[in-house]
Amino acid sequence: MVEDVFGIHDDNDDDSYIAEDPNITAEEYYRLLEDANTPLWDGYTTFTKLKLASELVNLKLESGLS
Repeated sequence: MVEDVFGIHDDNDDDSYIAEDPNITAEEYYRLLEDANTPLWDGYTTFTKLKLASELVNLKLESGLS
């Protein structure tokens, strides 16, 4: 409807698109999201990789280590 008013016509009416690999920043982000749910080892659910990293950074900041 709006396309008709403004004379905009898309010749590619099918919903196909070209899939491409994510860029490096997106890949890093997806890896971090995956690490948020990855346990340190099988069967140990108390700490994930992300939780351990955040606890270590917090300990470092609280103790004044550089």
